[in-house]
Amino acid sequence: MNFGSLGIAKILEEGLMQPAEDLQEATVMAVASREESKAKEFATANSIEKYYGSYQSLIEDKDIDAVYIPLPNGLHYKWAKKAIEAGKHVLCEKPAAVNLIEGQKVINTVREAGVFYMEGFMYRCHPQIPALLKIIRDNKIYHLLNYSTSYHIIGSKHT
Repeated sequence: MNFGSLGIAKILEEGLMQPAEDLQEATVMAVASREESKAKEFATANSIEKYYGSYQSLIEDKDIDAVYIPLPNGLHYKWAKKAIEAGKHVLCEKPAAVNLIEGQKVINTVREAGVFYMEGFMYRCHPQIPALLKIIRDNKIYHLLNYSTSYHIIGSKHT
């Protein structure tokens, strides 16, 4: 699957590039920035094949299967909708939308287009979550009323 990123935010490295390095099925093929020179500089420094000076140009690239959206929160809905309508799968950083109406529109657009859409909550896929649920379901914690967790990155290779 060929990914393109709408933006070159710092989270792109840990949110997409680092995981893609470990998967044969995923390639970060393109990046886009509002300034083409920044996209080119980032692409060159990271051995990324394509770069664009507009988000729309990346979305229109027929070689891109999925779009990663690490843009400011207020832009998530607009660009997710455009990517979905273009038939692209989407991995969007959180929050997917800034209000309920935008969130519902994204869901409806995904259903109409028949693409995969995921909000970037990594812990949903982390092995600790099913392990915790098993402990709770097996009643190994007596009278659990509430729990709180935190997530910390220690020793990232992209810092």
